[in-house]
Amino acid sequence: MDSQLPSVKGSCPAGQLWGNYYLDALDHELTEQPGGGAYLRYTDDFLLFADDKSMLWHARERINTHLENIHLRFALPKSRVLACNEGVPFCGFRFMPGQRPRVLGATKRRFEARRLRLTQEDAPWAQVSAAIFAWYQFSQEGNTAGLRQAYARPCHRQRNEA
Repeated sequence: MDSQLPSVKGSCPAGQLWGNYYLDALDHELTEQPGGGAYLRYTDDFLLFADDKSMLWHARERINTHLENIHLRFALPKSRVLACNEGVPFCGFRFMPGQRPRVLGATKRRFEARRLRLTQEDAPWAQVSAAIFAWYQFSQEGNTAGLRQAYARPCHRQRNEA
C-alpha cells in the first residue's frame, strides 16, 4: 500500500500503530462478512484468500475504495490476485504450498545494500552486528540455512580483522 500522506516506515513502531489506526475499519469489513474468505494483515501488508477468484477481484475493488477514502492506494505492481500454487509474496518471503518460505530476492538485495552502507560508513561493529543479527533472526523463518551461512562467513572475517 502506498500513502499520499507523509510516510512513516513500516518497520518503525509508529508505522504499525498508524497501520492499525487507519486499517481497523477495513479489517472489520473483511473479517465480519459471511463467506468473505480468510484475511491476514501485518502492518500495511495483507492477504485475502478465497476459492473463487471473482470474489477476490470484487474484494479488491472494495478494498481499493476503502483505501481511496482514507487517502491511501494499493502499491503497484505488488498488489495482485494470485493462485496460491504460484507462491504468495508476503513480508519479505515467498510462501509456497507444502514448503518453507523463501526470502525474496528484493529482500536479500535490501539487506546487502544496508550491510554495505554500514561497512562503507565505517559504522561501529556493534551497529553492524545488531543489523546482521536482526536480519538473521528474520531469515530463520524461511528455508535459508545456506543463505545465512553465506552471510555469516564474510562478517566473521570482518570481525576478526577489526
